[in-house]
Order: sequence, then structure tokens, then C-alpha cells
Amino acid sequence: MKTTKDFQRMGDEWRNVAGSIYRAIRPTASMTLLGETYRVRSEARGGGEDRDYAVLKSLARGKRCIFDVGANVGRTALVMGNNSMADNGQIYAFEASEAACRLIRDNVALNGLDERVTVVNALIAERSGLTLDFYADAASGSSSIIPGYLDHHRPMQKVTLALDDFVLATDCVPDLIKIDVEGAELRVLAGLTQAMQTARPLIFVELHSWGDILLVEQARGALELLEPLDYGLIYLRTKEVVADPAVFAGRGRCHVVVCPNDSSCLNEVMELDTTGL
Repeated sequence: MKTTKDFQRMGDEWRNVAGSIYRAIRPTASMTLLGETYRVRSEARGGGEDRDYAVLKSLARGKRCIFDVGANVGRTALVMGNNSMADNGQIYAFEASEAACRLIRDNVALNGLDERVTVVNALIAERSGLTLDFYADAASGSSSIIPGYLDHHRPMQKVTLALDDFVLATDCVPDLIKIDVEGAELRVLAGLTQAMQTARPLIFVELHSWGDILLVEQARGALELLEPLDYGLIYLRTKEVVADPAVFAGRGRCHVVVCPNDSSCLNEVMELDTTGL
């Protein structure tokens, strides 16, 4: 006689089968990034700029462990994981939206990168164990914890994870981190200060202003956080080492690299082609 657990297990098995069939018949499309063609789920086409991808691909060259925080539907993971990293390199793609995580898994599998890219469904913040509202758009893969970012979407709740705790739990030590979290960048940075002190990774950040939070204020907060860690902030558009956040006045977003204050890291950033950023 079957028990409730037996029926639950059977239900889970059928859901897995149904999910596999659905993923198999969902339409795919071609997407070109930096001259390379990728197969992706049709809803993952478009988005982003080639210049951003080119900088990330250059930074990923030879790296062994990359954290892609705010991975969206996996475009940056595809670019960084495709013939750029070290042969045994790994990417950990962090994304709070479960719908976006499903797309990432499909997209990396369609391009033979599923052994290189690990998807982590988590909301990254300054501390683990917080319960926060976040807003997600399943169609675009965008999500944020900033109220008003997607105010036409109902907030969902998620328990947070700090990257320092992820490093301690997994022994995955990053040498490159990409952060694009639609206004919550400082909260992510505040949760990886131990890794910054020990691993000294390069960190590519898309800084945003949202609502009453001006970009100048975001940059000022970043500089205050980074100074005791012996890190600097490089504005990629001008390759200027930022001392005064007023350089960002009037801008809504910008690309920066958070960089250890040593010559080799600074040289790596200064050699980047940042035309068009």
C-alpha cells in the first residue's frame, strides 16, 4: 500500500519529467555576442551592450573562479565562460529570481557550458539570513531589492546570502567578481570584505542610482567601504582612479572596477579597451 510520501515522490518524479519535456520543446533562438553565436531560450535574446561584454571577457581571461552576481539570464556567464577562462575555471552565477535561474541553466546547457557554470539561486546582501523583499520581472530576468525598481510587480521574500559565507562554506575563492544588482551594489560589497582582504579579487561593478539614491552617494559609500581594505575605484570610462565621487554627478549609472591598490591589478585594468563605456 502506497504511503503519502510515495505519492509525493511520484508527483516529484512526474514534475521533473514534465519539466524536462517542456524545456526540450521550448523554442530557442540564436544570439550573437562579440561575434560569437549562442543558442539560447527565445526569451533570453537581446539585452546588454557588446562593450560591457568585451570588458568582462578581457577581465575573465585566465581566471579560475568567477562570481557573476546578478547573472540575469546568463549572457555574461556565456561570454566569460566561452574560451576565456582558465581550462578548469568555474563560474558561479548568483541570481535571486527562480525564473531567471531556470533560463541560465537552460542557456549554459544549450552551449555546452553546464559543467563550467554553477547556478546559485540566492539573494546576495551584506549578511546571510536576512529576509528581504525583492522585485523580479520573469520576462526580462531583472530583479532588485530596491523598492520602486519594479513597482508594478508584487514583492517576493527571499532569505539573503553573504558572499563571504559562500566562500567559507564552499572553499570557492574568486579572482574576479561581476556585480550588477540594480542599485544594491554596496550591500553586496559589504558582504564580501573578508574575501577582498584574503583573495584580493578584481570586481567589475555597474553602479546605479535609483529613486532618491544618487550615483554620487553610491560612489561615496563605495569609497568609504574600500579605503580600509586597500582597494581603489577606477572609473572605466576615463580610467581615472576616483578620489572624488563628484566625477559621477549627473549620471544614472556607470561602470567601475574595484581594484586592489597594487601595480599588477592596476595595469590589468588600464590595459582594457573601454571605448564606448
